[in-house]
Amino acid sequence: KGGASRVWMTKEISPEALVRIYEALGRPAGGKVAVKISTGEPGGRNFLRPALIKDLVRRVNGTIVECNTAYGGKRSRTEDHLQTAKDHGFSDIAQVDIMDAEGEFTIPVRDRKHLEYDIVGDHLKNYDFMVNLAHFKGHAMGGFGGVIKNLPPLLQRGDGERPEGSSAGPPWCLCLRPSWRKGRPVSF
Repeated sequence: KGGASRVWMTKEISPEALVRIYEALGRPAGGKVAVKISTGEPGGRNFLRPALIKDLVRRVNGTIVECNTAYGGKRSRTEDHLQTAKDHGFSDIAQVDIMDAEGEFTIPVRDRKHLEYDIVGDHLKNYDFMVNLAHFKGHAMGGFGGVIKNLPPLLQRGDGERPEGSSAGPPWCLCLRPSWRKGRPVSF
């Protein structure tokens, strides 16, 4: 809190550049690693290509993760969502896990300014570290987005429910503070 954020940028869009940026962070992924992406809509082209992210996903020995969508369509049911991931080539580079396929659990929020807890996909408990890969995008409900816009679909329940009084969505720092494993509150 209170410090300036560090930003890494490259003009080179390649698997090698992606790995170099990850290594520049100086924070190696450890334990069981979740790699959050958007698998994209069936038949669509708005997602990071498996060929681009494959080297990084394998470097961290990651599992590709996402939650079912709350808005219906072909990613609102686990079976269809897994088929979309396969059709788009993600199953060829790593295991794919739909985080809310078997339910959800709550995470307490430390600062409680906007909400007291968040409801997340149950499989989040299985991971020790998260890498969030996102492409820049425009979104009808969220404006321009990237990593911050990419986290809510992972963490919210597939039925679209949110804790009472919540309009802020889930805490954004889960990829930085993997404290859910020990039941500790997360902070904004």
